[in-house]
Amino acid sequence: MKAVLFLIGWLFALSSFSSERTGSYIYDLKVIKRFKITQTSPYKDHYLLPMRYRMMMRKNNNIDNHFCVIGYQFSDKHRDGVVFWQEGKELISWQLEGRELDNIFIDADTMLDSPSISYENIVPRAEITTQMALYAKEDVDPMRADCQRNGETIVIKAFPMPMACRDDPDFGEDCLEALKAIK
Repeated sequence: MKAVLFLIGWLFALSSFSSERTGSYIYDLKVIKRFKITQTSPYKDHYLLPMRYRMMMRKNNNIDNHFCVIGYQFSDKHRDGVVFWQEGKELISWQLEGRELDNIFIDADTMLDSPSISYENIVPRAEITTQMALYAKEDVDPMRADCQRNGETIVIKAFPMPMACRDDPDFGEDCLEALKAIK
């Protein structure tokens, strides 16, 4: 009997928690403003290299890649870029604010360092129990629709791995400069 009462109490607490949610989409904070990634600093000067680098690291550079991107400013004034990467099957919460982007290594690595969610981990809310690595489809789908409606689509055409990258398994500065120079 105690176990049944405990379970009922736990389920009630969970349902209360989800109904008191105050954030937007998958975030704890409210989105108060949207911005265009390709028009807003520091994002506008730093999106191509990280996208190409991530494509190359995931070996997706041999096909055209499609990204839906949108910027969000939250109620605490913090800003994030949100990236839906179609071919990589990932949602990336791209965080550039406060980074020293004059270093090509840091610049290229910004998307790899940012939190991301594999599309495999986006499931209906009913399927989420206690596993923390899952995200509710009901929260992600409206954010994806918002990106499609108010964001931008960036298509990066397929490119061969630059020679400088083939010669350098650590993808050093020469490799990153070659990635950056792709037209």
